[in-house]
This record gives sequence, C-alpha cells and structure tokens, in this order.
Amino acid sequence: MDGGETVFAAALRQGIRWPTVCGGLGSCRTCFMVILEGEEFCSPVESWEAEGLAELGVLNTSGPVRLACQTKVSGPVVVRKPGIR
Repeated sequence: MDGGETVFAAALRQGIRWPTVCGGLGSCRTCFMVILEGEEFCSPVESWEAEGLAELGVLNTSGPVRLACQTKVSGPVVVRKPGIR
C-alpha cells in the first residue's frame, strides 16, 4: 500500500471487493475490520471513526477494530474482515 492510502482504497485497487453501503465515506460502518498485525502503521482513530466504532459495539475480536475506509496505513498491516474469506 502507498503511504496514506486507506485499507479500503488499497483493496479496491487490488480488485478486492470490500463490503460497503456508503462507498467508503465512513457512515455505514460495514467496512469494519480487525487489525491482526501492524497497528503501529495505522493512522490514529479520528472522531468520525471513533463515533462509528462506538455505535458498532463489536465484541470478541482478536485485535483492534477499525473502519477500512478511514484507516490509512504507512507500512505492512495484516487485517481480517469478519465474514469474508
């Protein structure tokens, strides 16, 4: 991924269909994912994303939960999208 590119944008660029309803604007929260490795390479959670994550109330995950459309990365990151193989 290029520095500053969101996980969502990188997935689309690679031909991976990432679930979304809002098209990557952060309002539907469908794109939530679990960070398995490389959290230190992820952008900080900003207020819009924090609000969405709080509304999701996702529990029982194996790592931090983020929105793919809001998470910019600057290094190697491994994520898991629940429900997607």
